[in-house]
Amino acid sequence: MTERDQIGIGYCQRGELSQSTWRLFQDAPMPHAAVFDAWNAVWERLLAAHNPFLRLRVAKRLDRGDDRFERILEDNPRGN
Repeated sequence: MTERDQIGIGYCQRGELSQSTWRLFQDAPMPHAAVFDAWNAVWERLLAAHNPFLRLRVAKRLDRGDDRFERILEDNPRGN
């Protein structure tokens, strides 16, 4: 996420984080999927260091044609 991206946080049975813009690439073609994968891996490892019993699951991706990025915070019973 970058400054002024449109984000939202929802709380249902699980935590949801959605991001409907990706301002870092607003004036460029959508980057290769590996760019999102690498950026998302940073967030996954930060979460694992903070709490190994939680994980992020990517449910939607702007770079694959969805209307937003959506990550869902879930329990990780294995703790890794």
